[in-house]
Amino acid sequence: FGGGGFGGGATGAGTPDFSSRLAQILPNPIPVILGFKDSLHFTPQQDSALQVISDSLDTLNHAVGDSLQAAVKAAGDRPDPGILFARLRPKLQLGRDNIRKALDKAKVVLGPELWAKLPAAITTPGAGRRGGGGGRGPGGD
Repeated sequence: FGGGGFGGGATGAGTPDFSSRLAQILPNPIPVILGFKDSLHFTPQQDSALQVISDSLDTLNHAVGDSLQAAVKAAGDRPDPGILFARLRPKLQLGRDNIRKALDKAKVVLGPELWAKLPAAITTPGAGRRGGGGGRGPGGD
């Protein structure tokens, strides 16, 4: 997560900055996939199913975020970074697993033909990046 970790300081874990950092670390790739609905001609059923998957992932990873935030807050103002990261790692992995499962569901909804038309940066979290995550946008399409 970079040098600053999750918010450093007494107010770090309670600030909106924490939410934005979490969104960078555990991004929801489904809204990006939904951005292709017109160009790839998703059916209304596919669009609806993907929205349900996205909402479910947001709910799951919101809980992960709450857990991460609580762990950061409990660590105090000047936590040992190694110890803190060791405590956060399983929670981060859970968030990445949630993303992978959501992508697996989205792949089933779209089918192999449409799935193959999506950029690998979206369909393969962490491709070319250490630590996971997904694409940030449609990539010019």
